[in-house]
Amino acid sequence: MLKIWGLGAATLLALCTAGTARAEWREVETAHFRIYSEGKEKDVVQYAERLEAVHYLMKIATGMKDDKPVNKVDVYYVYSVDELRRVLDAKPNSSVAGIYIPSIRGSAAIVPRNNDGGSLDPQAVLFHEYAHHFMLQYQPGAYPPWYVEGWAELISTASFERKGTITFGKAASHRQNELEYLRWIPLRSLIGRSKEDRDVINRDYGSYYGQSWLLAHYLTLADKRPGQLRAYLLAVLRGASDEEAWKAFGDVDELEREVRAYLRGRSFPYKAPPLPPEVMAIQSSRALRPGEAAIMDERIEALHQRMDEKERADIIARAEAEAARFPDDAAVQLFLAEQYADAEDWPKSAATAAAARWRSIPRSPARISRRDWHWRTARRRTRTRRAPRSTGRSNSPRTIPLSSMASSRARRGLAMRLAVRLSTSSSAQATSRRRMTASASRHPRP
Repeated sequence: MLKIWGLGAATLLALCTAGTARAEWREVETAHFRIYSEGKEKDVVQYAERLEAVHYLMKIATGMKDDKPVNKVDVYYVYSVDELRRVLDAKPNSSVAGIYIPSIRGSAAIVPRNNDGGSLDPQAVLFHEYAHHFMLQYQPGAYPPWYVEGWAELISTASFERKGTITFGKAASHRQNELEYLRWIPLRSLIGRSKEDRDVINRDYGSYYGQSWLLAHYLTLADKRPGQLRAYLLAVLRGASDEEAWKAFGDVDELEREVRAYLRGRSFPYKAPPLPPEVMAIQSSRALRPGEAAIMDERIEALHQRMDEKERADIIARAEAEAARFPDDAAVQLFLAEQYADAEDWPKSAATAAAARWRSIPRSPARISRRDWHWRTARRRTRTRRAPRSTGRSNSPRTIPLSSMASSRARRGLAMRLAVRLSTSSSAQATSRRRMTASASRHPRP
């Protein structure tokens, strides 16, 4: 992660942007992402296509053949850093300008769309954080910390300079100052995993990301030490000690001299693999409904993993107000149900979720399945049935509810026959027994 801020596991970065006008919220969905933005449709589509391109880049770079089915990442683009800080309730002079939040409900990222010349580009921030997500989801393992950040920095520099290609491995210009002017971390401490090594890194943390990128770039793209990085990572994943894993590099001091010369040479090779058009396919693009757009601020704020009772109550109050404004919008009702669940108000959460499910079923029987239509009809009949008049006969309470007859025509017929049989009165059963007794008396056994 780039830097931990006081919002749980959220990663925040310093960026600056500016903005004025606001457009309607849109949702663009791809195979791995759901993008939400107030921008024009073509801009939102471009964001989605580039994220899919980065996913494809990491897929071919890691040799992964097939994607595992995982939850899609929700990406929220807000207009500016000021807008982001307002939604996150951050201080005006805060360095907050980008956030990535892993969650059991699905990972999410929030980034501004614009940059006013800051050293970090919002796109680089998002690519860096998605590299972490990709590694955790598709290539899980106990990787050394410097490689986790170095690999993410490599991905963050991805660019789209020529149509149909993605450029990978260009110099990380946003790390230039720290590599040139900040104190150099000894390589043994950079790649070491002991407490003493971590203390050295924390003392000179400013150059940690730059040096991690530089080492990862040299071992990945310079073609000077082929196979060594893979051998080192495999040794670490097998549980080898630092000294045993470093044997893959030979002389570590010689490696450090090569890396420092690599930096002075200022010549960093890169690659530009082609992008098949199908990897950037858009599954859907739509403008959000008024109710969905009305709760976007609350949705973004609710991503905080550490929220006190006052903040939670404020979000619930606003969500309740929007739910009252849009009573027929299932998405608004479901969001409110989630907030009740986060506040551990389980009865309200269950009732609101049930209402959301009910509102999600269209009104017309022509637009819904036969099963759902019969389910609704049967439920309505069950509610409006009157109790039978008292006739002195005991009606069996074992009658099957009508709602259980809605699965299929044959099943409904069988359920009806069972209901008739089970609802036979006790007097009718007594009459049947008398008839059987009379028949037996007329025809005695020999």
